Amino acid sequence: MNRAPDSGVSHEQLVPKKAKRKKQITITMDDELIEKIDIAASENGQSRAAFINMSCINALKNGMNIKGINDN
Repeated sequence: MNRAPDSGVSHEQLVPKKAKRKKQITITMDDELIEKIDIAASENGQSRAAFINMSCINALKNGMNIKGINDN
């Protein structure tokens, strides 16, 4: 019934939008840094990849402020 011409449902609503394509990359990090990333990601309910992506987006949007790990 939803596909009937008079259903009021547009073609755009029926066809799922294409997911943004992401590219897989390989980076090298110290084990200690990976562990800290994993802890922070877990505390925020995120995967490692999501945490790294959001951290990069935040740095690009707001700039980077290089501080010690526990500085406020």
